[in-house]
Amino acid sequence: MAGLENASGDAVLIIKSDLQDPPSVAADLVKKYEEGYDVVHALMESRSEDGTIRGFMFKVAHYIISRLSNPRLPMYTTDYKLFSQRVKREILQIGEYDPFVRGLSIWVGFPQAFVPYAAAP
Repeated sequence: MAGLENASGDAVLIIKSDLQDPPSVAADLVKKYEEGYDVVHALMESRSEDGTIRGFMFKVAHYIISRLSNPRLPMYTTDYKLFSQRVKREILQIGEYDPFVRGLSIWVGFPQAFVPYAAAP
C-alpha cells in the first residue's frame, strides 16, 4: 500500500520483485493503457511448469479462485498490472489494510484490457 500511496505519474505499474513476470511486457501494458484502458492486466498464457504437477496445481488454484471470486477473476491474471491514477485513487479510498489488488483492480469497474505473456522458469 505504501507503494500505491506514494506512486506518482499518470499510471501505476505493479510487478513482483522475483522477475518471473518479464519486465519487457510493461511496454505492452503501457500501449494498452494509451489506448484508453484504465486497468491493463498481464495474462499468463503459459508457464515453464505446464505439464507438471506444479503446473496442474497452479491451474487448479486459479480455477478455484476465479470461480469463488465476485466479481469473477479472469483465469491466469496475476498481480502484474498497470492502472490509471483514478483506479489507484479508488483502490486507496476503499481503505483496505492488506488489499487483494488483483481482485480490487477488477472490482472498481473501469475499462480493462489484457496482455498475454509467457512466464519465465
